[in-house]
Amino acid sequence: METHPAQRLEITLGGPHQLSVAGELDAHTAPVLDEAVGNVTRDADLVINGSALTFVDSSGLRVLLDARSTWIDAGHRVIVEQPSPNLRRILEVTGLTDHFVGSD
Repeated sequence: METHPAQRLEITLGGPHQLSVAGELDAHTAPVLDEAVGNVTRDADLVINGSALTFVDSSGLRVLLDARSTWIDAGHRVIVEQPSPNLRRILEVTGLTDHFVGSD
């Protein structure tokens, strides 16, 4: 488990291709998720559980979009499971809900 900065974002590895993300995902914490995503091998779908995200801004969304692009290039998907209300809302407002299989 990794928590940064000032205990605002917690990322837990739930398996070789599974991340659980909790807390605030913003411009200050997005690089932490980006690094965690970068450490996951791209030989299967990436599953991100976002049920415990309390805040998500465009910086956090950018990390998800970059991950999606990387995984598509590798022939796989990024699946967002159990998005928090905040994550669900930003996906809906931006029209990206369907881009993350399992986000409903």
